[in-house]
Formats: sequence, C-alpha cells, structure tokens
Amino acid sequence: MTPEMDLPTGRILSTTLHHIDIGGQVCERVAIPGEAEDLEQYLSELLGEIGNKPQKREYALAAQTTEFARALRVFYEEPDLSMCDEAEGLAGRLLRIEITTDNKFGHLNPEGTGHVKKGSFLQFIYKDGHSIQYLGVKIEHQSFIDEEDFRRKIGLGETQKVYKACKVGFDRDGQVFDVLIFDTNSKPSTYWWRDFWELTELRTDEHNTKTAIKAVTKTLAPLKKVSRADYTLLRNASVAAFKKEGRMNFDEFVTEVFSTYSAETEQSEKKIKEITKKLRKLPERKNFDSQFDLKPGAVP
Repeated sequence: MTPEMDLPTGRILSTTLHHIDIGGQVCERVAIPGEAEDLEQYLSELLGEIGNKPQKREYALAAQTTEFARALRVFYEEPDLSMCDEAEGLAGRLLRIEITTDNKFGHLNPEGTGHVKKGSFLQFIYKDGHSIQYLGVKIEHQSFIDEEDFRRKIGLGETQKVYKACKVGFDRDGQVFDVLIFDTNSKPSTYWWRDFWELTELRTDEHNTKTAIKAVTKTLAPLKKVSRADYTLLRNASVAAFKKEGRMNFDEFVTEVFSTYSAETEQSEKKIKEITKKLRKLPERKNFDSQFDLKPGAVP
C-alpha cells in the first residue's frame, strides 16, 4: 500500500473496538456495523481533540522486534484492522498489562476501586493528507442515566472523555517517523507508554528543562528594549518556574506567567502579546516536549 492511494483525505480507513474488563479479566471484541455513523463521528471528534492538545511527549520504538513494532508494519501494508490478528493481539496484550498493573498498584487507590479503570480500547487507521496514521486509545467507561428508561448505564463519555492515546505517523516508505503519547492525567502512565507500547522517551527531562528555559529567555530578550522592568520581572518568574521540582506543562506555564501578566505600558503589553504567541510555538520549533519533569539543576 502507498500513501498516495485514492482515499478520502482525513477519513478513517478502519477501526476496531474492544471492551477491556480488568475485574472479569475479559477482552471482548465489539462488532461495529457498517452504518455506525455515530461511532465514526465520535472517533473523528476524538482524533481532533487529541491532535489539538498542547500536552504531548514524543517517544520512539524501543526496538523493531517488539509486538507493537511488528503490528505497525502489518497495519501499514494492510490497513483493515478487522482483518489483522495483530490488532486483536494488541487488545489482549493491553488486558494482560492492565491486570498486572492493577495487581501491583491497585491497593494504593484510597477509593478501593483499583488502579486501572474499566474501559474500551479503540484502534483505527486513518489518512491525514498524504500520510497514513495509526491511533490506539484506551477510554475509561463512565456512568450515565439513560433519558428513556432513567436507568444508570455504562458507556463511552462524549463530553468529559478520560483517555490515554498513542498516535503513530508513517512516512512515504511506511517507516515510523512520529510517535506521540497523550494522557488526560497530568502525567502519562508508565504502564501505558513503557509496558504496553514498549516505547522509550525520545528526550530526557534534563534536555527538555535546559532547552525550554533557554528558548524562553531568548524569545523574551527583545522586551528588554521596550521595558526593562517588565523584562526583568518576566525573566525572573520564568527562571523561578523552571527551578521548581515537579511537572512542567509548558502551555500552562505560558498562560500563568505571560498571558495573565499586567504590563507597565501599552507598548510593552503589545510586545508581550507578540512574545506569548511565539512562546506557545517553542516546543515544536526548538524540539522539546510540552510536558516533562523539571530538573532544576539543568537550568543554566
């Protein structure tokens, strides 16, 4: 298969759905009827939501011999997931990994509901421009009251989705060139990216910390000519934010430090707005992740 094949741009090529029941230790494949337009719409909206998230981290395949790496090669050659044993194998693997994870850490949940939640595993292949993409998503089930019989039921939430996702892009030769992990939790679960997908982090936390703060201070430098007072306050606030222990969400950092800042003059306020727009583009332009654990010692 080649990425130039005649397929509608941005459309989903194939999908599979499995219910993952940790308590019952069951992985059940759910048949998707050909006219399931609501599910098609649900997946399209989910794809758009994931793609627009500023919180992401890049990863790489740990090896070309892992189960996921072998599955990706099959998916590219035959993009019909319903016909691939590898798609079924990944769903079964997810169940096994989540059972193991829950056995290790389930007792730490104060609510007594376990560490890993019951949910559904969605996989789909789609075309984005001339590129073929794979997306695997674990969506936690949510309870709701049915408006017809007023009974509590369990299903996939539409408005408040809780999920973990892995997005993979293929180049024109079918080689993996882009692996992104998303998580609605503040920090991607280790079992999700390391144990299940068998990935490695592309960049270290030290690299992210050092590269990000250097890019921020350099982008901020032109403000010094407009207002030295504003420049000094914002630079000190930025360095202080990176000197802390904890998790860095770069988009939230920009909002908290720059978007809410009250400038000394109208001229400096205008300049800060320009700088803020540039800051939000830094992770992509300067090659650092938008989410990482801060390493204060790496701050110059």
